[in-house]
Amino acid sequence: MKKGICGIILIIMLVGCQSDSSPTQGTRIQFWAGRGLPALFVENLTRHMTDIRLQDMELLTYTVGDCCAVVSQWALTSREMDMAMMCPDAATRLVASNDAYLLAGTILVAGDVLIRKGQHVSPLQRIGISHQRQSQRTLVREVLKESEVEIVEMLPNALLYALERDAVDAVVVDIFLATQSPLQLAVVGYAHTPIPTQSLVVRRESIKDLGDKGMYVALQKAIDDTNLRIQQLSQVLPSDPEKEVSWINSLTKFVLPHALP
Repeated sequence: MKKGICGIILIIMLVGCQSDSSPTQGTRIQFWAGRGLPALFVENLTRHMTDIRLQDMELLTYTVGDCCAVVSQWALTSREMDMAMMCPDAATRLVASNDAYLLAGTILVAGDVLIRKGQHVSPLQRIGISHQRQSQRTLVREVLKESEVEIVEMLPNALLYALERDAVDAVVVDIFLATQSPLQLAVVGYAHTPIPTQSLVVRRESIKDLGDKGMYVALQKAIDDTNLRIQQLSQVLPSDPEKEVSWINSLTKFVLPHALP
């Protein structure tokens, strides 16, 4: 019964989230990533793999709603995953528990932002963050300094809903997800240091082969394009009138992980 429930959960997580790029035959590369900026990056990566016509490589992408969830960690180790983007905490746990994978390094820095509802004017007391995300706790402390606030951990998909329902006063979310929200939002602040937001994990036996076939060239092109898109988001969310905080964080960018050949 327990196995059946896990199977159903896994199907819900993955069905409808897989996409592929041409060609339809050849080496299959399974790439896992979350929503928001990681999904935007994967979209650009898929396009560049097609443009430069990599040698018989087929990209299969999977959206992982919560990389820290137990079922996600199990799914990542039970399938033939080649590359995955996940928060640094989840990446560290995955590599520690499975030596088939290598932590290639940081791929996204300062990708989160602390936001509130646009009409909220009272002092911030309860801050929602994704569970098990140390980087988001660090961001809250950087922005609010010594303020006495309660940090509430919850599932990533629940953050904006909790904000809408006034269960929390502000939340830390991916900046691209914030721009897609129908809520009227305002920026409270963001990291003033390059806090790692997403790490890249690569299957050890795949790392050299992927480089030989041009995968890392496509990665660099996707990095450049996604960074340009980030800059174009600068006017999407208004600044916080109380703090005069501008929307764009100049530190937010994708970088090529240092361990890639």
